[in-house]
Amino acid sequence: MNGHIVVVGGSGFVGRHICRQAGKSGFSVVSVSRSGKPAGEEEVATTLWVAADVFAPDNWREYLTGCKAVVHCVGIIDEQPGRGVTYKRVIVESAGIVGAEAQRANVPKFVFLSAGSGAPDTPVAYMKSKLAAEAFLTSLGLELAILRPGLIYGQEKPETLEEHQALLELMQDTSLAEVIRPNRPMAVERVAYAALQAAICSTVKGILTVDDMEAIAG
Repeated sequence: MNGHIVVVGGSGFVGRHICRQAGKSGFSVVSVSRSGKPAGEEEVATTLWVAADVFAPDNWREYLTGCKAVVHCVGIIDEQPGRGVTYKRVIVESAGIVGAEAQRANVPKFVFLSAGSGAPDTPVAYMKSKLAAEAFLTSLGLELAILRPGLIYGQEKPETLEEHQALLELMQDTSLAEVIRPNRPMAVERVAYAALQAAICSTVKGILTVDDMEAIAG
């Protein structure tokens, strides 16, 4: 397999949409996640679902050979320190491992799903972890595209639809709209499309705001 895209965290909320869009567009994609193929996900000939721990690169490193781009979309909103599920580990350390492996494999492009200001209740520690991961990836000298969406909403997460509606109502207030609009909610399909374009287009790089991603998604 050559010229494929590797999506780390491909079984997650955004990741599976990236895999779907890549497959439907005819691009070969390898999803790497602990759970492998999500339950109920349609089988697509161009998509390979690999069940592997991101913290054990020996189990997935081989898929970086001949890879066109890596998309990192591993993340959590809520920490569970007792289980070792923290922002530092899941966001910062996983991005560091994947970034270092991509650098060693001379992968031409790295796409990182970061975050804008997000929903009003987005934890400060979460945002700091995203920025720390951005800084480390930048230090590696990778050809990098960093996506900074705010709230991402979609049918798979009903609570995000409620948050989206609440933000839309707040934006009826002109003064609040000016504050919210730069990081306004985006549909998961549009974020996934922007991530895919960042992976396959050499001209899409750097920090991508909500306005940038909406422009890419048309």
